[in-house]
Amino acid sequence: MSAASAVSARRYESAAATLAAAESILERGPADQEAAGQLAAAMIRLSASRRTGDFERAAAAASRAEALVGRLAGESADGTARHRQIRARVLCDRGAVELWSGHLDEAARVLDSGAAAATAPGAERERADCRGHLALVEALRGRLRRAAKLAGGTMTAHAADEHMPTQHASPAALAALAWVHLERGELREARGGIKQLEAALGISPDRLIAAVTCLLAACGALAEGRGAAAAQLVARARSGWAVPAWLDQRLNLVESRAWVAVGDTPAALAAAGRAGHDASPETAVALAQAWLAAGDGESARRALVPALAAHGEAPGRVRLQAWLVDAQVSYGSGDSARGRRSLVSALQLAEREQLRLPFVIERGWIGPVLRHDPELARSHRRLFAPDQRHDQPMAPPRTPERAAPLTVEPLTEREREVLRYVSRMLNTAEVASEMYISINTVKSHLKSIYRKLAAGHRGEAVRRARQLELI
Repeated sequence: MSAASAVSARRYESAAATLAAAESILERGPADQEAAGQLAAAMIRLSASRRTGDFERAAAAASRAEALVGRLAGESADGTARHRQIRARVLCDRGAVELWSGHLDEAARVLDSGAAAATAPGAERERADCRGHLALVEALRGRLRRAAKLAGGTMTAHAADEHMPTQHASPAALAALAWVHLERGELREARGGIKQLEAALGISPDRLIAAVTCLLAACGALAEGRGAAAAQLVARARSGWAVPAWLDQRLNLVESRAWVAVGDTPAALAAAGRAGHDASPETAVALAQAWLAAGDGESARRALVPALAAHGEAPGRVRLQAWLVDAQVSYGSGDSARGRRSLVSALQLAEREQLRLPFVIERGWIGPVLRHDPELARSHRRLFAPDQRHDQPMAPPRTPERAAPLTVEPLTEREREVLRYVSRMLNTAEVASEMYISINTVKSHLKSIYRKLAAGHRGEAVRRARQLELI
């Protein structure tokens, strides 16, 4: 009891010391009381580990708890409802550990079993917790409709139960709902959900779900054009603990997009590289997005090959993003027919789950395409109207961190020549060599180009010049 109180008060070192003393006493106590006491100790240890982000101890405590609850069931003469409730609690925690490991299919199986076991009177909280975690697993797997149904049912049951105060809502269920809103492009609802989630985590801390909350907020910041804020949120998600590999990959992918948004191509490429091998579909898409933002369509198309070749082996969302990059490269190079085919492929993948976020993030180039192709816009109308009640078109992009007005002064022929070399990814010295001018002269031309195009770096200048058909 003292250890449980210490965990509740977030005095985790004190809890660990007290648990060690309790377990020592239990070993010398009556045999018929040892299993129940050891189970209580394992559950407290598991709770502390989930709060602090210690995966190894959480996994060990979950395995021990599962073994002990089986032993208790074997010793029980009547298989009481109390034991079924305890089993549901243990299965929920085991499912949370599988989620932490990134074993989403196994997590779903265990959590389904936990929800089925939580049918006894008094097990409402365990059932809600199982279904809330299951909703989050489904959201992470891209099954938004099922995630919304599970999370919505969990929240409804919670609100109807007088024994479960509103402020004790399941963080996992709230995270799932926020994820669904975000992926469907409902940014206002997602922001509100994240606020509720942060409040719930203040009462029921969970390091993994707290990091997922940062990931959600970072994706929302990207959708609003706030790349620097997204990068900061990614750093916050990683701070102070060993991030699971699957979550670290997702954070790297978002970080890469954040650096793209602020125009730092080397940082974007580095973050994409940390997400995995270049041949992995996820990394291939991130690398292609970075090269495309730098104005190098050829490198973007080469990087994209593994993702386009993956077909059904890659997750649907990754394939969707790959088609979007291919569409943007194709439209940018003048191949409108291929661009349209790729964009249609992306839209078709998004239809089932109404996945709108990728289109919201890319609305800067998709908006003009749809205005010139009203038939395509009409055939996928629902994907561009997050608020179905008002039937509104895709919202215009948020004002970026650096405005991009039209050029107010024409570029000289020499400045255009510099831009053409820069667009081929030549560095300053290489441009100077090609043009038979000094490095300082190249720097002066670049400074003038940045001023005229309202650009902050080379990649942005190349993009602006392409948009204005200057190169």
